[in-house]
Amino acid sequence: NLPTRHILVRVEEPKAIKEQLIRLRNLDIVNFFILGNLTTIKSVLDMANVNRYFNKKFAWHAITQEKGQLKCSCSSATILFVKPELDQSGFEQINTLRTAYSLTAQPEIVAAFYFDVIVRSILAIKSMTASNEDFKNMSYISCEEYNEEFPPRRINFDFRKHFMEIQEPTSVGPLNLESNGNSFMEFTMKLEKVLILNSQVTSS
Repeated sequence: NLPTRHILVRVEEPKAIKEQLIRLRNLDIVNFFILGNLTTIKSVLDMANVNRYFNKKFAWHAITQEKGQLKCSCSSATILFVKPELDQSGFEQINTLRTAYSLTAQPEIVAAFYFDVIVRSILAIKSMTASNEDFKNMSYISCEEYNEEFPPRRINFDFRKHFMEIQEPTSVGPLNLESNGNSFMEFTMKLEKVLILNSQVTSS
């Protein structure tokens, strides 16, 4: 294995992206991965085109949570593009959330994830309330009484267990709660090679 330099940086404001790419290039970076919405990705690719960073020396990858097509004002570019791919059931569930609950937040897949988490959390608490006498008789402290150094301890409340037992169907994909820091929603991503000539997608 050869040691490889990895640098993670936040994309700067559009007017500063050109110089940001030059700084990264001066560090011998040739493999670029852009994570962001389609507008951010386009801004970076446009400046890469201005800097003439589309040739065999460079590799460009764009990853987004949004739906839609990759766009850029590039004269000639090849980009590996990754985005969520919903099946027919997923599309129908997203449309239901939009019409029934006015859930129009973007990206849709993120909005659906938080919607599912909130619904299942409420149902899990309802289940805990019904099955745990300690929960019914629990006393609460006021905001004025709360002390961060001595937070109240709640025992016999296995929220995770009740959360995982909820049978409510999810909107896009199953929720996986393996461990702290390793919890996620399962969904499919689509990987495609996008060729752009004179600002037009010629193949993907």
